[in-house]
Amino acid sequence: RSWKWNLPDHFYRFVADHVTFVSVDTNMIMLGLEWVRDQRGWMREQLAAVETPWVVAFGHHPWRSNGGHGNAGNYDGLGRLDITGLVSGRRLAEFFAEELCAGVDLYLSGHDHNRQVLEAPDGCRTELVVSGAGSKLDGLERRDGNPTRFEEDGHEGFFWFEITDRALTMEAWRKDGTRDFRRTLQR
Repeated sequence: RSWKWNLPDHFYRFVADHVTFVSVDTNMIMLGLEWVRDQRGWMREQLAAVETPWVVAFGHHPWRSNGGHGNAGNYDGLGRLDITGLVSGRRLAEFFAEELCAGVDLYLSGHDHNRQVLEAPDGCRTELVVSGAGSKLDGLERRDGNPTRFEEDGHEGFFWFEITDRALTMEAWRKDGTRDFRRTLQR
């Protein structure tokens, strides 16, 4: 518990103006704790009930990343070497592919300490943003070779978003006030 933020549950949703925000508990999925609470079923219910023009999901771990941790299913280069199966990025990769692609416009994550806007996998409409460069930096390893629209690991910074009923604009900023990237999606 902290006075700095409010996390009402492991996963939750809220609506603000033109956007439905959906929180994803990536740790719960990676640890295989779906049997404790059915996050997948909950996510399907939430996406089926959306009445806003935009849906933004967010969680700690990325689906795709050119940073040191890499893609879900291959975090830290382990891939199929995860013999314990206790902590599995593969479960998370499956969750993202099956639950996010059809109904989520933007997925925000951190985990890697850099800034990235990655192209979605084939057949998926979800924009993927990794924003983890607010306090420290880690290099881009590009182990999984994901195509990007923008990636940067040399400056601390953040992303800024403006979302209206017809447009979603994202910008990548350095902490010195330099804008490095801008992209707008239209409805």
